[in-house]
Amino acid sequence: MDIAHYTSLETLIKHILPTRQLRFSSLSKTNDPAEYKSRVDFLVYEGTKQDPFFQPDCYQSVIEEMNLALRKKIKIACFSSDSPQRHPRSEYRDECWGKPRMWAQYGNNHEGVCLVFDRDKLASLVKENHDLFLNCHVLYENFTGISDLLNPIVTHQIIDVCDFVKQHVKGFGDLHLLRKHEDWASEDEVRLIIYDESDEDYAYANVWDGLKYIVLGSQAAPGYVDALVRLVDKPLKQWVWKPSVQQYQLIDLSS
Repeated sequence: MDIAHYTSLETLIKHILPTRQLRFSSLSKTNDPAEYKSRVDFLVYEGTKQDPFFQPDCYQSVIEEMNLALRKKIKIACFSSDSPQRHPRSEYRDECWGKPRMWAQYGNNHEGVCLVFDRDKLASLVKENHDLFLNCHVLYENFTGISDLLNPIVTHQIIDVCDFVKQHVKGFGDLHLLRKHEDWASEDEVRLIIYDESDEDYAYANVWDGLKYIVLGSQAAPGYVDALVRLVDKPLKQWVWKPSVQQYQLIDLSS
């Protein structure tokens, strides 16, 4: 299965080509307030037989670690997949790399690029250096947030707070980190999600061997197109608008 990552030509040339790496970003760097504003303010906890309201000693530490996980340790890379249903009058519109709104929003208004990966190969490469715990399609519904659903039950038996939170997120994250409001549904998003122990906003994975080809936007500057044909060791294509037939077409630039 192919999945596509839309980005700008500048990002490709300055960051991806020199390092052959793709960036995973913390939730705090996403563009959805339901994710980047998510936080835990309180948790359900288990008391004791003598006092059912006796708060575990680790209670506040678990809250702090959950918020650290939500802000920093959970990192994602986002991709588009093929749409479930093809548009009857367009040959390419519903491929992972052929989504006009994605080109406009993430592909620098059709001046950028779309990196097309083999999903299984990509996941295998990420696993070599990162704790990849989710590689799944996003579920779209009338949904408003994640932090309230990620909350664990705090008990007196917790010894290692960091490990407790990590295992909870990895065990239940698929129910919550893969849910978005239905208005985002046209992205047909696939997410690769890692758990990164660092407090940095970003993590990087060497993904070049999983890259199948690069698609340039219809408005990509001709000078950059010519340079990439000479420099890049992957097949290059361009998604161009053909007024004569009133639709986009995929053109092979490597031959």
